[in-house]
Amino acid sequence: MITISIIGPESTGKSVLTEALAVHYRGAWIPEYAREYVTLHSSEPTYEDVCNILNHDRSDLLQPASSGNLLFPNGSSSSLILPGAAMRLLEEPTIVFFDAGLVIDKVWLDVVFGRRPDWLTDAFGTIVEALRTDYYLLLEPDIAWVDDPARSNGSDEARSHLFQLYLQEILQTGRPYGIVSGIGPARTTNAIRLVDTFLKQPFD
Repeated sequence: MITISIIGPESTGKSVLTEALAVHYRGAWIPEYAREYVTLHSSEPTYEDVCNILNHDRSDLLQPASSGNLLFPNGSSSSLILPGAAMRLLEEPTIVFFDAGLVIDKVWLDVVFGRRPDWLTDAFGTIVEALRTDYYLLLEPDIAWVDDPARSNGSDEARSHLFQLYLQEILQTGRPYGIVSGIGPARTTNAIRLVDTFLKQPFD
């Protein structure tokens, strides 16, 4: 199973791209849990809230095939007995795309709270590798900001700063990555080109 994480500042099209890639590659995807969590909790997220999100994302990465959040292009959930895509996931290698994940959680903790759990501080790259993030797609903040109750950091300066922080964290993991830019359909096309190139490389 190949796991690809979609990373980027807010309002860079992560969710739309994650689903589009899962459809294109006939794989599966795990939606952003942080958005679901923040939507359900009307108050500003606390340090403990972000740690809860972090632990949830870590669990999804450890066992993506058994995640209750796993979705398939037909809109079904892995909690059901499924033909087609779900059976392929169980019977042969496939691709799982993650909308956001641990790198975003880590930067969120650093920027907002200035601290993080000890396990996340110690050997983060080793942990990520063990959790089988095979490839990152880092999205440029080159598309217009869309306001949303679950979003903040909407200025160009803030988005550019977050992009650089995410890039630094990805580089520390030592895992391969690609940077996605482009407007509209070109953004998806560019992402597919990057993933295709990655898939042609030999795996560890």
